[in-house]
Amino acid sequence: MEVYDKNKIGKLVSWGSDHFVYNYGSDQVIKFSIIDFLLGKEGEKKVLHDYAVCEYFFGMYLLPTTIMRSPSGKRIAKVQQKIVGRPLTKADLARPKVRQQFLEIIDRYYAMITAGYAELDLTGQGGFFSRCLSNVFISPEDKLIILDAMLLEIKASTFLTPLVPTIRKIALHRQHFLIKNFLN
Repeated sequence: MEVYDKNKIGKLVSWGSDHFVYNYGSDQVIKFSIIDFLLGKEGEKKVLHDYAVCEYFFGMYLLPTTIMRSPSGKRIAKVQQKIVGRPLTKADLARPKVRQQFLEIIDRYYAMITAGYAELDLTGQGGFFSRCLSNVFISPEDKLIILDAMLLEIKASTFLTPLVPTIRKIALHRQHFLIKNFLN
């Protein structure tokens, strides 16, 4: 696994419920996950597992991500190209090209669940506070891009363990509400 260069980390550009996102060099971002940090070595396993599963099911829709280790070897981070776009809204589905991609993503989402994997977090933090899927970006060319390969499942035991089922239930309720709303 590659080691990220601390000197390339720039200013904070975004913050989500789980990630702090910084500029990384001139055309990339680096994402640090609070959950991955709290899980330690299990967090690294989760990131590698989640990304492999999402790459298999969502392939061309998943934003390519390089998983890197800190110089100390104690943390991991995700490096991605900077992209231009915004979170997907229901109004975007009025365009046939966007709707077709969304339907394909949802078909793949349910295929992943049917195959026995946990649900992919499509909602993100933005989807809790507005009617969008903030982990699904729409580019100016109407291409849908999944930004985050995080499955809504934590198997490792931490001080968060008692809260995980409740948080997961709330997240899935909101996500399924949004998906159903987008499909109608």
